[in-house]
Amino acid sequence: MFIELILNELYRSFGEDIVIYRENVKEGFEEPSFFVPSPTLMSKSEIGNKYKTNYSYQIIYFPRTDHINDDIEDTITTFNYSFFKLGNYTVHNKNMNRSDNALVFTFDLYCLVIPKKEDIKMESLKDRS
Repeated sequence: MFIELILNELYRSFGEDIVIYRENVKEGFEEPSFFVPSPTLMSKSEIGNKYKTNYSYQIIYFPRTDHINDDIEDTITTFNYSFFKLGNYTVHNKNMNRSDNALVFTFDLYCLVIPKKEDIKMESLKDRS
């Protein structure tokens, strides 16, 4: 749902020539590059048939192997000063951690989901004969 917004913000913040993966690669990731896996989702029902939904995203940055510390520090700064809004959605709970010479950036996007009413009403299960 939000992937296009995330990818657009990555291109805007880091340049159009960056490499972004959406799937894991057996041969390993090219460096420098970004990996954006599918989000985790938590949904809580609210009054009035509404659902407060939390999409938790992760972006993993693989720095240049000959400049790991500088690349990670620069990327932390860019994430910190760029990922505030994605479209009409505010980025919440930003967190950045180094893990195995990669930077793991996590954040949440909240939305309120209101299911559409179905056009076909439920019918009785009784035999109509």
